[in-house]
Amino acid sequence: MRTQRKNLIGLLVFAICVMTLNLQAQFTVTGQYMSRGEYRHGFQSLADTNQKASLFVSQRARINAEYKQEKYKIYVSAQDVRTWGSVANAAIDTKGLFSVFEAYGELNCSKKFSAKIGRQVLSYDDDRIFGGLDWAMQARRHDAAVFKYNLDSTTTMHFGGAYNQNSESNKLIQYTVAGNYKSFQYFWLNKQIKKLNLSFLALNNGVAYNRVNTTTGVRDSMTLYQQTFGLRTEYKTDKMIGLVYAYYQMGDDNTNRKTSAVDLCGEIGYKPAKGFLVTLGAEYLSGQSQTDTAKAYRDVNHSFNPYYGTNHRFNGYMDYFYVGNHINSVGLLDAYLRLSYTHKNLVIYQYSYVQCSSRC
Repeated sequence: MRTQRKNLIGLLVFAICVMTLNLQAQFTVTGQYMSRGEYRHGFQSLADTNQKASLFVSQRARINAEYKQEKYKIYVSAQDVRTWGSVANAAIDTKGLFSVFEAYGELNCSKKFSAKIGRQVLSYDDDRIFGGLDWAMQARRHDAAVFKYNLDSTTTMHFGGAYNQNSESNKLIQYTVAGNYKSFQYFWLNKQIKKLNLSFLALNNGVAYNRVNTTTGVRDSMTLYQQTFGLRTEYKTDKMIGLVYAYYQMGDDNTNRKTSAVDLCGEIGYKPAKGFLVTLGAEYLSGQSQTDTAKAYRDVNHSFNPYYGTNHRFNGYMDYFYVGNHINSVGLLDAYLRLSYTHKNLVIYQYSYVQCSSRC
């Protein structure tokens, strides 16, 4: 009888331990499927009179796995991105359409400090400089390390950095991956003061610059760094939303020219009824004049680069500006009046007016 009691007590203790472990650790598997049919005629660039419209369907399927404990989290997300019909129905898929979207570990060193290391999405504020680009099927991610510090319940600081290389190597090699950066470091500070939200962002962005040394004939590789500093202020009430932000860029661009560029924006929104939002705003992004031929002016790049933002959200939805295009070009003055209606997951909007000037 005593032995049975001991066994029963042992089973109860074991069950309690298992229940405790289950409470402390969670393993979650989720998925996502998104498809979009598009009719394009004049998208990203104005259509020629003889150009015919395109019609296609693209899709994204993701599977996400997360293992989470009190002290750490491991997250992996894999995705398949494709256009319907890009692979024959009985062919082996060799186009590399399946990839790892995110794969990182996050360590909670204390209640205030954590470190997130690996492939991850970087998204800050309204995604103007860093954004997840979720509208695009492939989205955007970075191989980076981010250190987070919560000073208190209203103040957050992030320090992040990345360093890219073509592959593993036993000697220094040139970085040649097209359309990507060599390295970056950034600092983001956010402060919430009642209805006021303040953010400061500093980014030191480095791109590989490869050239042939005219003296030695050897191809040299160096990293050119461009700095971006910005302050964003947002004020919200039940009926009103006010937003102002300003960014300044300096340093060296990807052609080894000095940079001096700005991005200025201000907008005000009003909610006349439930679900409705009317927004009036303007954004100015400096650019390179096509008429000023002075050497002192031409030697400096005045064109602002919004880098890794979700640029589809800005300056019209036809993607004429800063969506894989319009870099190191003329400036932009975007004045817009936006009417949006939101009902649960349904959003309908907008009308806007955009002006591109050779002297912006």
